[in-house]
Amino acid sequence: MLTMKTIFHTVCLAVLAVSLTGCGPSLLSEGDEYHILLEAWGGASHAKNAALVKEAAERDGFKNLTLVHKQNTTELYMGKYPTPKAAEKDLKRAQTYKAAQWGEFYPFARARTMIVEREDIGPPEWNLMNAHPRYVYTVVVMTYHNEGQYVGRRQRAVDACRKLRELGEPAYFHHGPKNSSVCIGLFKINGVRARMVETEGGGGKVEQRAPAPEIQAVLKRYPRIYENDTHMKVAAPSTRKRTDVDLHGVKLPEGTPGSLDEFYAPSYAIEIPKRPSVRDPFAGIGNS
Repeated sequence: MLTMKTIFHTVCLAVLAVSLTGCGPSLLSEGDEYHILLEAWGGASHAKNAALVKEAAERDGFKNLTLVHKQNTTELYMGKYPTPKAAEKDLKRAQTYKAAQWGEFYPFARARTMIVEREDIGPPEWNLMNAHPRYVYTVVVMTYHNEGQYVGRRQRAVDACRKLRELGEPAYFHHGPKNSSVCIGLFKINGVRARMVETEGGGGKVEQRAPAPEIQAVLKRYPRIYENDTHMKVAAPSTRKRTDVDLHGVKLPEGTPGSLDEFYAPSYAIEIPKRPSVRDPFAGIGNS
């Protein structure tokens, strides 16, 4: 007989959470739907364990529960809601629910509201995963992730792609497991050029990679990367020298040991992700 520990503690996965932080306007995409992710299970018996918990919750009055079976996990969802706010009452009930047979254990303490992801968002010809294999590089200019009330990252990426195309830019989107990206341009292998240069001190040669002029042109038009519709800032150890000046010719203070410079994160060129399976080219990253 499966014990409480077996069901929950040995195979529970962390509730799906975003991996980045950021700020942005609290906007919702028209037509989005939401459901509550009650819990997720992994391991050899994930489907069986999830079914047992679902049955127990239904006996205690929970309704509209749905199991989603994946290759290595099973997720338990509840309900459908037009906005996250509409789900707040049911979410609180789930998080404070104690199954009678398990005493003081809260099986859905980590429950959270999730957007109902639509896998086929966006025209396939804009999907970076469908780019011809002859193309190797693209330039990332925007990223989106769901955070709090800022949700619908897939639709946002497609909408941004559409606006860029209306401006004449060859824009593409990519939906990863946690983030959606907007990219500009498709470039062949010569889009990034490599050459051997001498190392400092004459200790030998190393390969130096530099973008070709066509990629540099995109980087010049879009020098900063946007994260959830705002410029993303990063910090790095200061490299300011005594002679450095700002854009207006004003002398900048020299960097001190341990000090940090904050600056806008630049857009960048990446290799176009490839589908993981030759036998099933439509499986994998693009639908994750």
